[in-house]
Amino acid sequence: MDPRGRVYFGDLTVARPTDTLVVDTVTGSLQRSTNGSAAAYAWIGGTLLDNEAFPIGTSIDVNISAIGGNALIEQGAGGGSWVFVDSLTVAWGTGLDVLFDTDGTDLNIGQGAGAGDLTFLDSLPVNFGTGKDLIITADGTNVVFSNTGASVALWHDDVMVFADPADTTRRMRIDVGAVSAATTRVITQPDSDVLLASVSRIIADVGTGVAIPVTTSLAMPITSAAAETNTLAIPTFLGQRMFLTMDVQAVGARVVTVATDINVGGDNIMTFGAVRDTIELVAIQLAGALAWEVAWNNNVALS
Repeated sequence: MDPRGRVYFGDLTVARPTDTLVVDTVTGSLQRSTNGSAAAYAWIGGTLLDNEAFPIGTSIDVNISAIGGNALIEQGAGGGSWVFVDSLTVAWGTGLDVLFDTDGTDLNIGQGAGAGDLTFLDSLPVNFGTGKDLIITADGTNVVFSNTGASVALWHDDVMVFADPADTTRRMRIDVGAVSAATTRVITQPDSDVLLASVSRIIADVGTGVAIPVTTSLAMPITSAAAETNTLAIPTFLGQRMFLTMDVQAVGARVVTVATDINVGGDNIMTFGAVRDTIELVAIQLAGALAWEVAWNNNVALS
């Protein structure tokens, strides 16, 4: 022991200005004296060799060792948690590239003095919730939102896709690629449920011998090149609309046979024989069953 109260053990120097130091001859460890002082030893210098550990705490709560070129800090036999007190910042990188701190309420992750971004590598999932309620993964092309592994949403450039977690092959796609540059298109939700199938769509003539689809409301211009036919099944939902018109007539008529009567007279066949023959049907309910009804008619022959 030198005049300053320091004790030397090989390359390890421990300063103990007020208390005495005790060497446990059984374990070979350096321990605090039994005077009850809470003061800590100060590490002045020394080197721990590979696979040698520096334990902290009577139950080895924290164990620090050097293994194969890495510094290993681990939880020892004492169990418990690593606790950083409020306003204490934990920094990664020589330039303080990433900073973690807590202000007593929130855990803050920020960019420190170093430049750059906080990056999660491709295919590395970021989990939210103990049950992995939300998982965000970048796969190199898309940002995938999933729930316990089943993809429920996907972002890629101007496209967003939603999928059924129970069957991810069932999807809905929102694509804004057709919107004009510097333009924002707005969809306003009314204060009621909206059935997207009720939004009318325009389809090309399905051609002769083909059933006209009834999954949505639609408008279909007809081009007739001979004596041609179509069928129309019962509507899918109440209020559905079907707009049909003869756009081009080279020769012959287009005859459409409907699965239900379309008026009080019991007609269910519509014959388009000339350009501008036009009719609109609307889905009504009769005795609990859906049926088509003529909303208006311009020169289409009914039978």
